[in-house]
Amino acid sequence: MTTESKKHHYVPQSILKRFSIDREEKQIYVFNKQLGKDYISSIIDCGSENKYNTIKTEFGEINLEGLYQKIDDLYPVVTKKIIDLGTLKGLDFEDFYSIALVTANQLKRTKINRSTLDYINKELYESTNQILEKLNRKESSYKRLSSEEIKTISIFGSFNLENEIKTLLDKGIYLIKNKSETPFVISDCPVIMHNSFKYAGTGISEKGIEIYLPISPDYIIGFCCKTLIGKLEQSEQFGILQSDGLKMLKSIRDDIPFDVSNKEHIEFYNQQQILNSYRFIYSNNNDFSLAHETISAIPEAKNHHSTVKIGEMGKAPPPNENLPKGELLVVYGAKDHNMLPIKVIEESDSKIIFSSIKNLLLGIILADTPYQRIEYYSNQAMKRLIGQPEINVIDEEQGLFELTHRDKGIIKILEEVKKRKNAR
Repeated sequence: MTTESKKHHYVPQSILKRFSIDREEKQIYVFNKQLGKDYISSIIDCGSENKYNTIKTEFGEINLEGLYQKIDDLYPVVTKKIIDLGTLKGLDFEDFYSIALVTANQLKRTKINRSTLDYINKELYESTNQILEKLNRKESSYKRLSSEEIKTISIFGSFNLENEIKTLLDKGIYLIKNKSETPFVISDCPVIMHNSFKYAGTGISEKGIEIYLPISPDYIIGFCCKTLIGKLEQSEQFGILQSDGLKMLKSIRDDIPFDVSNKEHIEFYNQQQILNSYRFIYSNNNDFSLAHETISAIPEAKNHHSTVKIGEMGKAPPPNENLPKGELLVVYGAKDHNMLPIKVIEESDSKIIFSSIKNLLLGIILADTPYQRIEYYSNQAMKRLIGQPEINVIDEEQGLFELTHRDKGIIKILEEVKKRKNAR
């Protein structure tokens, strides 16, 4: 009679074995960023938790760990093929589909994903109750989910991956090769999402997003948003693209590795693992000096338990200190996204009249229609978010434009609301 294992992995052993310190692939170096300590651990004990995928029901406990076996079996197969080839050349569509599948699954099965779900549920529950208290109502139809309900949603959500797989396959996929003596590290949250555009988010579908998954101390699989590829190609056409950008484009176009060797490059990828991990960093090297330096410089990274932050309900988001001061529009167009400095001339509920300097950026924005959304910022604080927007030219010579809604029905509603307010 066989007994089911109680130790369930949110990072597959097949991936951690690539970072092992022994030929038997049984041990690995670990850094606990909450305690600031490093040690050697058995791989079977890493990226795991007892009964992590066991749910309690009225019929007893149900162990769902076995659901992950087929996906976990894909990790060593597809990653071995990539590592053996040293390139993405030679991979077929099934291989790329497997890469997208294991990446999407890994993104949604981690502890930080589960704790994020719990955080969102808690914040919405408390905010709803606060509003009801102000309205002198005691009962709410919104119930806080139990830890078992959160766990169940998390487990089954990690297999509902159709949209994520499609999104990943639509990006530029390339291989990053480590040519230095400092190895890549991996963490308990291996899939990293980074956006170098300060106004943009870090969701899988966000424009400008870059996604990284280390598969060994020498290789990282990268996914690059097509809008970022477009910006690199524009710079290439104007002859202003630097060597790293040219290498990245060539890697995406020709399926050849993007070689990185300087210290800054390696530290960037490793620091992303440190900052975005839930608690643990794993490596085949016991040098965790970068982790110590990062935690010392950014103490809040020690307790990174949610990938999102919810502001107080009914209030505007806090200022984005990464943005320049002054007035600007962040324009998400049909193909691209850009930040446009402006000067507001007149503002109402239904429109914003603004001026802007005539240049190449303005021309690109005006041609990139229909717009998905436009955000208006003043001194780093978001003042308006306009869905289904359009920009109309008032006076091209004077550089005057009107930002309004594409849906004229919305304009009529806003104008009617304003009339009623004025009539009170």
